[in-house]
Amino acid sequence: PLILGANNTNHLTIASGGTTTLNMAYTGGSTGMLNLVSTGSESGMVVKNSSGDGFKLGASGTSFFIYDEQANHQPLTILANSNVGIGTTSPTSKLEVIVTQSDTMTDDTAAFAIKGNGGDGILMGQRATTPYAAWIAAGYLPNIGTSHNYPLTLQPHGGNVGIGNINPQTNLTIGSAQGNSLEFTYDSSNGYRNIIS
Repeated sequence: PLILGANNTNHLTIASGGTTTLNMAYTGGSTGMLNLVSTGSESGMVVKNSSGDGFKLGASGTSFFIYDEQANHQPLTILANSNVGIGTTSPTSKLEVIVTQSDTMTDDTAAFAIKGNGGDGILMGQRATTPYAAWIAAGYLPNIGTSHNYPLTLQPHGGNVGIGNINPQTNLTIGSAQGNSLEFTYDSSNGYRNIIS
């Protein structure tokens, strides 16, 4: 093996099979244990497998990022102002997720998922066709959209809910400046419809 060290301590070992071991102890200060510095606009590290596929972990003057070299895509960006982007290199909020909108409202097309260890959870996404509705769905995520659709509860411990209202005074307050506020539809093919203004 190739061994590099100092003061009778091995810090870098490269074995004959290619396994590399870094042995470092952080002693404090702002320099860190491993510093990668480039004279260009970016500094970073590339991790690849034997096929040449890999990721680049890098930093520029304004961001830290992970770059997928195989897909030619930057899936994660963290800006200097602490904004985090997934699928975008210029997030304008603290967490911004960009996905391809889809009318197939499933686990595979959702923008955001919270999943328990049993597979149950909640999905959020947005449709691709007019009126471009955002959606929330609860259920067993691997099958959601075809089966295992579960109830969705708001304010389970109490508290008011407002729709079109920023100061609800009842359990459910619905306000609309565009005409009718609430519509109940049981079976549109049979013409049952009830509108409350």
